[in-house]
Amino acid sequence: TAHSKPHPLPLIYAAQRMQLSCAQCIYVGDDLRDIQAGHAAGMRTVIAAYGYGEDAITAQDWGADFLITEPLALLPVLASCVDYLPVISAGFDNTHHN
Repeated sequence: TAHSKPHPLPLIYAAQRMQLSCAQCIYVGDDLRDIQAGHAAGMRTVIAAYGYGEDAITAQDWGADFLITEPLALLPVLASCVDYLPVISAGFDNTHHN
């Protein structure tokens, strides 16, 4: 899209391409703009605190739903959201992606 983060349109577009509502998505980022964009799009958000972003941040600092300090820490976050994430509970079918 012509917009960049923290504008939500790129995230909304990605969700639409995957045939998901934004409420069914979790957006992971390592910058405040990522969290702002995720919330503006209506997605749950996860701070990847191992990225290049700020040091010593907390989920509360940026208003994120979760904070992870390593990639594998995302698995329990996803498991806790399985009830509203059909991509996880129903399996991912990427046959409609080009």
